[in-house]
Amino acid sequence: LTGLGPQMKLGLQPYMSLLELHHLVDELRVRVNASPDGPEAASNAGLRKKYKLQCQRLVRSIKLSKPELHFVAVHRLDLKVYYRRLSREEFLLLQALRDGLSIAAGIDAAFDDSSVESDEIPGLLEIWFSSWAQLGWLTYAQKGRKGSK
Repeated sequence: LTGLGPQMKLGLQPYMSLLELHHLVDELRVRVNASPDGPEAASNAGLRKKYKLQCQRLVRSIKLSKPELHFVAVHRLDLKVYYRRLSREEFLLLQALRDGLSIAAGIDAAFDDSSVESDEIPGLLEIWFSSWAQLGWLTYAQKGRKGSK
């Protein structure tokens, strides 16, 4: 990060979405897709009915759960869709970068009103930026994108 400079602007790849959710919808999606009785395996009416009932139970359990704020990044890797839970601060930093803020301004925005101790921030940033780079999420900010100058 120090080599990039605090005023450098990065962007996010267009195949990424940042979601602010009030229920564990990402968990629901993963569980439905992982079901051994899923639509691909449902070659007969009995299996299709069993799969449909499983999905209905999962949706009902999500609906009955207490709403709680969750942050999720949805991205593709090797033609598959992945969901990654984010902390509030990680979500806010990614959102700031996507919106065209500089790295320094994004960090300030992400940790404003945060309960994270200031001595923990450098370690978190190192982990996050390393992870984002490995996942291919970061790109140079595009001129003309929302918030960029």
